[in-house]
Amino acid sequence: MTLEVLDWAGSGPPLVLLAGLGNSAHVFDGFAQRLADRFHVIGITRRGYGASSQPTTGYDVVTLAHDILAVLDAQHIDGAVLVGHSIAGDEMTTFAATYQKRAHALVYLDAAYDRTKRPTITPPAEHPTEDDKASVARYNEYFARTRGWRWPEGFQGASIEQFRREVHRSRAVVLDSGEHYLFLTNEAEVVGMIRDFLSGAKTERYEVGGNTRQSQSPFHQSPDQKSFRALMCAFRAGRTGTSAGVSF
Repeated sequence: MTLEVLDWAGSGPPLVLLAGLGNSAHVFDGFAQRLADRFHVIGITRRGYGASSQPTTGYDVVTLAHDILAVLDAQHIDGAVLVGHSIAGDEMTTFAATYQKRAHALVYLDAAYDRTKRPTITPPAEHPTEDDKASVARYNEYFARTRGWRWPEGFQGASIEQFRREVHRSRAVVLDSGEHYLFLTNEAEVVGMIRDFLSGAKTERYEVGGNTRQSQSPFHQSPDQKSFRALMCAFRAGRTGTSAGVSF
């Protein structure tokens, strides 16, 4: 079993980039360079993609989290900051819950969604018509008419509030522009937020609906809290690294 590991070098504590579904670690080639002045940046291509092995099994979140551990062990990294995009958030959450001492901080790039609970929403009595299904916009109007919210704003808003409520040492940032690949569309903003967050700044600034708010950051809480902090970055609707392989 071999996993592709990109090393963009850099000085400072280790920071591991985890790509979303369908991408290899090369999706971070430009973004990684913006962090290499403060961190030793590496990226992992999950099994099944890019130059990594493509076994027929092992795509469950527990095994994928263990793959991250295998790379850290092979690179002699005791602990690291994990930065994950999209579906990588599931792997990061599982990794941090299972190997708490190895995760120093987590950064979710449009990634922190809770898939551990089944939906409890009662299906609407009114089923979508063919006109409702004619386009994404019309289907969103159907959602607004029958459920009172539009996709993805309603789902995203609930996820952000859950993140703020349940992750005690956390910060959530919502950008008023950008796309799902916000580390590409809003590179400078995202780099700045990651830098500020990992520097341990005592206050946070985040924008919601165009209004900038400032509040105390809940970084320094009681010792019984888990050892890692978490940052969630979401949006409102260079040189490539040297490639190596880690086998286990």
